[in-house]
Amino acid sequence: MFKRRYLTQNTEALNYYSLFHFTIASSIKFDVLRSISKPDKLDVFIETGTLSNVPESEIGWHKFGNCKYNKENCFFELPEDNSKFLIEKCKSHIKVVIDFKDPEYRQTLLSYFFASGLSAIIHFQGLFLLHSSGVSKGNGLILFCGPSGIGKSTIAAHLKTKGYPLFTDDKCLLIPSGNGKWTALPGLNIMRLWQNSIDALDTSTFLHNPKEVELKKDKFQFYIKSQELISEEKHVKAIFIIQNLKKGERIGNQELKG
Repeated sequence: MFKRRYLTQNTEALNYYSLFHFTIASSIKFDVLRSISKPDKLDVFIETGTLSNVPESEIGWHKFGNCKYNKENCFFELPEDNSKFLIEKCKSHIKVVIDFKDPEYRQTLLSYFFASGLSAIIHFQGLFLLHSSGVSKGNGLILFCGPSGIGKSTIAAHLKTKGYPLFTDDKCLLIPSGNGKWTALPGLNIMRLWQNSIDALDTSTFLHNPKEVELKKDKFQFYIKSQELISEEKHVKAIFIIQNLKKGERIGNQELKG
């Protein structure tokens, strides 16, 4: 569908990465991914290129914010400078073309790529990604879900300071393991926290190199120290969905049925 709509520029040296259980080749360096040697098989190929706009009349598109998607493609355009990326599901792999415009918005576009774009890549591979943060408890995993800003990362960081190993922040890949049970794989080696959480917690033992998040004042992205990273899969013991209290409600737990 897009073969005549973009011109790729595959002249740069490739970098190889592993994320969850698939392999990535990219002409762009990503320090949030785990580097590996050149694999025998590639699942995702990322390169820079020039993209044209997807026509509004294109049949089968759905819109979500600045994203358009269908069963085989995800297209994102940043309104600030019209930089964009296209994710295309091919027969043997997934192809990503990223079109950078103004260098000032490069990191902003990449932030959206690791949010909406990464989610699309995983779904195109038939996998289930959960927006969650989590910590290990024994040989199992406790996950915290909820909308952005609800406190998922803060709870996970607080529990880490209490001795519970940090498993993942923001993203977690779930794989069915039979009998209604799930196994999880950790996501990126980063954690994002708001300034008030940073002030209240001592995260220096497991986080380092903070950088302010694009378009998010008073929110910072940290790298998880390498010795603190968990790479093996974990059995999911419980999932907590965090919600804001309504007027008159007390803090508590309510088991979900059905």
